[in-house]
Amino acid sequence: MAKQQDFSKSETKGSKESESGLSKINPAYMIGAASALSGITALLTQRGKNAQIDREASAQLNQKHAAMINEQLANMAMREAYSSGAYQAMMQGLQDAQVISQTRASRAGSGVRLGVGSAKEIEASQRMSAAMNQIQIQKQTTAQANNHLLEASNYRVQQIIAQGNADAAKAAKVNPLLSGITGIISSAVQYDNLWQDGGKNKSALFDWVNKYF
Repeated sequence: MAKQQDFSKSETKGSKESESGLSKINPAYMIGAASALSGITALLTQRGKNAQIDREASAQLNQKHAAMINEQLANMAMREAYSSGAYQAMMQGLQDAQVISQTRASRAGSGVRLGVGSAKEIEASQRMSAAMNQIQIQKQTTAQANNHLLEASNYRVQQIIAQGNADAAKAAKVNPLLSGITGIISSAVQYDNLWQDGGKNKSALFDWVNKYF
């Protein structure tokens, strides 16, 4: 029974000594340690956010480069449409001129007087048909070229939007060291307010600053 009482007294004594030892620790140091941990956490968290921002910005820049290539292809297609249209117009003109020439030769060989009467009307009709062919080719060529031009313009807008998104993402980056320092300061203030417990205790940070500065 005496041994149990001695053991109980020993436990009580050890507990008091432990509490006494903790009470001797400067609260400013405990606040500093906790704040430093919070600052490190904030720093690492911001580094992760920045890495994600870099990935998003890189994806936007890839979209910009893809749109740039597509714009170049659209411009090439537009030039090709004009070239193809010009070639088609030339070939159609030669074909129509050949038809008119063959008709004139045939009628002249048959003894028909050219430039008067029905011969004149037929040739005028053939020439009108040749002109309409040229107008039709020009319309088709212009329509195709305009479609490619519109595509190029859309791709150019996509480049601007992608670049803007990439710039906005980069602007959202924050220096991890600054985040860590901010985390330390805000945590220190928060923990010091908890230590003060509504004015029951003095500010540990204020006492520490007065002591060392």
